[in-house]
Amino acid sequence: MHAAWPRSVHYRGAHWALVAAGSVAAVAVLYLGLVVWETGQRIDHGVYLAVLRTGPVLGPVAGVVRPYAPQVLLVAAAVLTVLALRRGRVRAVVASVLVVLLSVLATWTVRDLLPRPAYGLDTFAENGFPSGHVAAALSLAVACVLMWPSPDRRLPAVVGGGVAGATALASVVVHAHLPVDVVGAPFVVVAVCCAVLWVVRPLEATAELSRPGPGRAGRSTPPGR
Repeated sequence: MHAAWPRSVHYRGAHWALVAAGSVAAVAVLYLGLVVWETGQRIDHGVYLAVLRTGPVLGPVAGVVRPYAPQVLLVAAAVLTVLALRRGRVRAVVASVLVVLLSVLATWTVRDLLPRPAYGLDTFAENGFPSGHVAAALSLAVACVLMWPSPDRRLPAVVGGGVAGATALASVVVHAHLPVDVVGAPFVVVAVCCAVLWVVRPLEATAELSRPGPGRAGRSTPPGR
């Protein structure tokens, strides 16, 4: 049986903390620059109007993608959870659940605490930054990557990232969110992922995953530190 992740994964606290801090800083910059600042809000509004012009083409597809894409990812994550538990990969399951729950909770909390100044634009009266819908889709995609049964996780990473990106675009096309809302959500997810992965450490080989498999007697995979 292969290790849970390539051996190049290291849990050096400074690296993970730096990425998390950078993500939090990006959320702050986006909020101050494109939500609080009047000029930035008008720029975001202009991008919003430009995306809406794609409605006649993308509207029907976006109306399906936004509600159902996260549900497809949720079903995939549920199936992978069962497979991971059968393989004894409890840490991967715990990390996945925490990433999804904390990402959604963080976006809801930030969105409720931060006000959106009104500058007379014909958009949303209440703050929608960051998007909880996009955060849910992306965090579910991350969960699928963490629980993927093969060490080669490029397929779930590409597919999950594509589905999350489509969800973000669809959220703007169907008038559910502004561009800044969907751009800010991934940074929240990244910050949460850094904290959860560093604490739970599901990407390093466990004793069970390191047992010799058929044709590999006497060999074991060392932890990915």
